Amino acid sequence: MRAVGFILVFVVTVSVAAADLSALRKQAAEGKAAAQYQLGELLYEARKVARDLDAARRWTTQAAEQGHARAQYRLASMQLLGEGGPRDVKAGMALFKKCLPALTKESEAGQADAQGKLGFLFAHGVGVKQDAAAAAQWFSKAAKQGNIKAQADLASAYLDGAGV
Repeated sequence: MRAVGFILVFVVTVSVAAADLSALRKQAAEGKAAAQYQLGELLYEARKVARDLDAARRWTTQAAEQGHARAQYRLASMQLLGEGGPRDVKAGMALFKKCLPALTKESEAGQADAQGKLGFLFAHGVGVKQDAAAAAQWFSKAAKQGNIKAQADLASAYLDGAGV
């Protein structure tokens, strides 16, 4: 018999100092893909800035166009949902498939954000064959590194008995 307990997940927001945000904006404006992705994520998740889906999509698009895999993932998600711009399911699905090899490489190298995103793709069968066990493994790897979204996704997997 398997007992399932309640798991309480606290969402902790990441603090971004004003000086750091200014430096990030400067790097993003200079065309640095990593900074563009980070700024897009901050604006998307409203971490110490007002949520601005239009700006998040613009910055994410710029990083994605430079081949940044996690930016491609975020842009694909925004396209599927119509966030910050028009809904485009076909383009979103194509972009999920395009980012998969690089996202897998980053995940295998231990990048927690990529691991959580890859887990989501496996959990939902987006661009890959749905595989709850693979999803749980990637969520677990990311969760052990402190990725809060992956911790919540792993908790859901345990509560649902999906792949664990």
